[in-house]
Amino acid sequence: MRSGILAAAALLLAGAAAAQMTPQQAAIVAGDPPAGPQLLRLASLPRPAGPARSLFNGRDLAGWEPWLGYADTALTFRPRTVAPLGTGVDTSEIFAVANVDGAPAIRAGGRYWGSLAYAGDLADFHLSLDYKWGPAGAGEVRNNGVVYFSHGAPGGVFGTWMAGMEFQLQHGSNGMAIPMGNRVRAHVTIGQDRAILYPYRRFRLGGRDIDLGPMALLQIGGVKIAVTTKRMQALDQAPFRHLGIEPAAQKILALKSTVHFRGDFQALAEEILITIAPGGHLADSAKFPYRHLRPGLRLMPLGPKSSSIAK
Repeated sequence: MRSGILAAAALLLAGAAAAQMTPQQAAIVAGDPPAGPQLLRLASLPRPAGPARSLFNGRDLAGWEPWLGYADTALTFRPRTVAPLGTGVDTSEIFAVANVDGAPAIRAGGRYWGSLAYAGDLADFHLSLDYKWGPAGAGEVRNNGVVYFSHGAPGGVFGTWMAGMEFQLQHGSNGMAIPMGNRVRAHVTIGQDRAILYPYRRFRLGGRDIDLGPMALLQIGGVKIAVTTKRMQALDQAPFRHLGIEPAAQKILALKSTVHFRGDFQALAEEILITIAPGGHLADSAKFPYRHLRPGLRLMPLGPKSSSIAK
């Protein structure tokens, strides 16, 4: 199994980050303790067994494998209907070697999302790197990341990235641990820091373990229903396994979730069917009957602008 390093390239709209919390989102983080100042120091760091090795030769991208996601990035987190670009187009628009401050560097970013994976096999490694943000257009947020322990096929996650664990590099969310696909897990204690992006969760020693409260598995006819005491998005498969249900073994799995489920459940599915339940909070914000929006306001991330909606 390949265990490598992967750089994930993406550029997100600032409007998505600045959105107000919904009542459902507020309920999820309501019990998080405050993340006050803390002094952390690495302890028992293993000694290197050999000399450091540079993964970038400083001249070109030899030893690295590029991959691009969808031509329309809005399709990334939706059910797959078209093939990703992969290596069928020139990837140098997104990944290339550039001179930065008088030294060679790998440049990653552009109109497509994708990944640049180191082709070698690595294990028991300590990775270090320097990064610098390039320019961003009006209304855009710089967003990238490093996926370590990457493995599997290119585009195995959302048609764009390899499976692995991402160290996110994004303004307001630097260092967030994001499991890519359903083959890795992260367990940490957290505290709430409103200075970063939702869910405002920062690593904190002695912080909060996510607790769903007492759980039960109900059965009505041939349908099994997992219920929890506390409301929580379907972030991973652990609650099902706690009740003795293996999600991958189910023919049909229904989740009450907006988009959070995709990180851990999408790779299991042959097909994902999105349904919108009636009520005051719709998952598709473009379906609300707006009447007084300013021209150009996007109705959802990467979605249509208000000027294109019939009055």
